[in-house]
Amino acid sequence: GHNWQLDCQVVPAGTSTGRVQQTSGESPGTSLVLTFPAPVTPGNAVIVAVNGYYSGTVTGITLGGTSGTFAHVASAGGTGGTNAGIWADFSAPSAETAVTVTANAAGILAWAWEAAGAVALDTASGSTGTGTSWSSGTTPQTIPYPHLAVGTAVLTASTGSISPAGWVNEASYGDVAGADGHAIAGVSGFQMAPSSGTYAYTGTSSATAAWGAAAATFLIVEGHENP
Repeated sequence: GHNWQLDCQVVPAGTSTGRVQQTSGESPGTSLVLTFPAPVTPGNAVIVAVNGYYSGTVTGITLGGTSGTFAHVASAGGTGGTNAGIWADFSAPSAETAVTVTANAAGILAWAWEAAGAVALDTASGSTGTGTSWSSGTTPQTIPYPHLAVGTAVLTASTGSISPAGWVNEASYGDVAGADGHAIAGVSGFQMAPSSGTYAYTGTSSATAAWGAAAATFLIVEGHENP
């Protein structure tokens, strides 16, 4: 297979606890390489939202060519049909810039974040449907500490545009050629939350489409040295 790296967009690296840097891209093939603007810090988390691959599954996510331990933490509701999901490696093993996503069906959209601090999954939600409005559904209440919330949504079999509501949204992609001739559109976004709450990633599309959406919240606790 071919490695595709198309229309990738990056956000410069930072130093604060929480969201550090972000990258995204799309591919009409079965493999997509995302490149962070700077190597991730070993021990930080890498969170990846992946959409598309109609009626298929994600077969691998690697950081710098190493499989690592990416866990599937949120899903739109299945491994077939309209797919939107979130994966996380809670401790990057080495300072790498490349995240490679592979699937067994064509058409991949993906967004990746590096998050600093002690990061752990708290809550998640996911849903699928058909229409011009979409939603991940509401996550359970998070525990009362700072969080990074990540949401993602995909449209299939539609050339309509996708418009999320609220959140800080990253690059959106549309009309990506996918498996079985389906056009795929997708978007992903995040929130940095100071305390507890519930979260739903919601929005609309300009045309009726099958959709999937997912959200996950990650506990972020800054580390402290003992005196």
